[in-house]
Amino acid sequence: MAVQAKCRIARLRFHTPYTVVGVDPGLQATGVALLEGGFAKLWTLRSGYVKTVGLGQRVLEMAAKLPPLEGVDSLVIEHMKVYIQRKQEGDPNDLVNLAVVEGVMLATISAKSYYLPTPAEWNRGVIKRVRHQRLRSNVIEEPDGRVSEHAMDALGLAVYGLERVKWLHQQKTHGP
Repeated sequence: MAVQAKCRIARLRFHTPYTVVGVDPGLQATGVALLEGGFAKLWTLRSGYVKTVGLGQRVLEMAAKLPPLEGVDSLVIEHMKVYIQRKQEGDPNDLVNLAVVEGVMLATISAKSYYLPTPAEWNRGVIKRVRHQRLRSNVIEEPDGRVSEHAMDALGLAVYGLERVKWLHQQKTHGP
């Protein structure tokens, strides 16, 4: 299956002087969100999970579907972490594969600063359904459900990155 890239453009409820990209890495689909000016561009990059095609090739094909992203102030990529739990969901070996996706996205998108927050750091313990509802009502003006979960998570990561860039800028201009 060829890699598919869907892009949605939404108007932000605010204007930002910074350009921030959020990436929600996945093995079958990766979400990418670009916050720039008063708009958000949301991509969902889907790759057919064909075992005969190597992971590296699939990820490179996904990254190639992104348009050139220039002048990025901050790149925020979710960094998965192993959490000790009684009932752990998913295969722990998938974390190694997700690290490959992270690495390719880091190599593909050039930025002035990089953040690799864990899920607990950026989503602050808020469940996905509530987090997506808040993003639809507080961040973008198109609160429909046609944006993929991966793209919505990427938007959440980009908003987290935007908060960090603003904070760092304040520290530089006003001091601690």
